[in-house]
Amino acid sequence: MSPVSGADRGSGTLRIGRSCPDRWRGVVEREAVDKPPDPTVDIRDDVASQGPVRSRVRCVTVRTPEATAGGILRDDDSIVALPSLGHSSVLELIQAGPDAWDAGAADNHPAEWHLDEVDLAAPIPVPPRNVFCVGLNYQDHYDEGDDRGLPEDLPLPVFFTKPWTTLIGHGDDIVVDPDVTAMADWEAEIAVVIGVEGSDIEPERAWDHLFGLSLANDVTARDVQRAHGQWFKGKALDTFCPMGPFLRTLASIDDVDRIAFSLTVNGIEKQATAVERMIHDIPRIVSQLSHSMRLLPGDIILTGTPSGVGFWREPKEFLANGDVVEMAGTGLGVLRNQVVFKKSK
Repeated sequence: MSPVSGADRGSGTLRIGRSCPDRWRGVVEREAVDKPPDPTVDIRDDVASQGPVRSRVRCVTVRTPEATAGGILRDDDSIVALPSLGHSSVLELIQAGPDAWDAGAADNHPAEWHLDEVDLAAPIPVPPRNVFCVGLNYQDHYDEGDDRGLPEDLPLPVFFTKPWTTLIGHGDDIVVDPDVTAMADWEAEIAVVIGVEGSDIEPERAWDHLFGLSLANDVTARDVQRAHGQWFKGKALDTFCPMGPFLRTLASIDDVDRIAFSLTVNGIEKQATAVERMIHDIPRIVSQLSHSMRLLPGDIILTGTPSGVGFWREPKEFLANGDVVEMAGTGLGVLRNQVVFKKSK
């Protein structure tokens, strides 16, 4: 069994954008640990009480008018500033190594902020390099598309990248330029973050090299993607990688495979699956990516999306101005972003 959460669940309330004074409610609504399991909720909403949940260590990057800094989000929605623990950012904490990752020390420090007083950036706003991504890693997503000329059994992960300039946080706007794309689409994914440097990593040692997990949306301009004949440009537009709301440490997760996650647009479910349904699991992804290529602390890897993207729906669906896109994952909170169209030139 792989090292994730037990019973982190709740209903959540759809809130739009930054104008709402209680905009952060959805970040933690689905994080209540002590709620009894609801027998009417299926795996898309809950991985019902699988034993005790370890202390939840949730790293955030806070934006205030004065500064941007890393923090530890506590259960009471207070945030301990990472600089008070000797680290200026979440990336710096990761780079400090496993001995620095025990955030129990945060319990002994006063809070610097409260969640409803700050904005959240992506947990790692500027990673060491591009965001790594895996394509076609859920069989149902592969099956919903047309013939891509790839082998049916996909013996190896399909890798590509997104620039780190695509990264935004919970509550930030997904900005779509209608002069560039008319087909902005969603892709719900689990992001894993490397904690310990390594290359030629064996699958059975992959967990030793991970720091934590987060939610991410690999927003894609389908028309741009197809016009260029490859994936990079259509996935590289600014703001096209929401990530967050926090980065949860692997040590606080009991069974990664049982993480369920879903995506809605304006409250309507579009995607829902669980990590255990990946074609290539996380250890294999990390191992294959690391072959003769050093992985660095803070590297972000998006692990693939399930079926339900807009492009393969009948009729096709794409993001429109004002749409609210919400991702939720077991123990990983709620990631919410609003779509805003640029004014046409």
